[in-house]
Amino acid sequence: MSQTPGRGSPRRLAIGLLGLTIFLGLGACGGERSSELRDDPMAGYEAAGIQLKHESSQKDGKSLVTGKLISADITRVYDIADVSMSDQILEGAITAAEQAGWMVDRELASLSSTRFRKEFEWGYGSLRLSISKTMNGKPVLLLGLHE
Repeated sequence: MSQTPGRGSPRRLAIGLLGLTIFLGLGACGGERSSELRDDPMAGYEAAGIQLKHESSQKDGKSLVTGKLISADITRVYDIADVSMSDQILEGAITAAEQAGWMVDRELASLSSTRFRKEFEWGYGSLRLSISKTMNGKPVLLLGLHE
């Protein structure tokens, strides 16, 4: 006689344990690095002449599938109201970053973007500010915070 899947069956128990493992694992996915980046003044940067168009973020933790470490990341894209003000918009963001304690990382700086480093309790984070063009050629301000 074969056992029908039901209450207390090995199959049901295995499925329940798998669900519990996934649930508990998801609860551990966001760590202090994500929290510190979200709390940084640049994570909520606002200024005259720009409007937030898109924001995405990734919490630090471990991948449930591969077990690899995942770095914390926040990316914000801003529309620039007056295209002729692009340079001033970038300069304003650079000034705000410096006032928030970010230091220019001259080794990673380029003509197209400015990179910064800031010390947190867990180590150094990085910030990238740049003016980029969208597919339709309109410039946008890109702000990226990374673990």
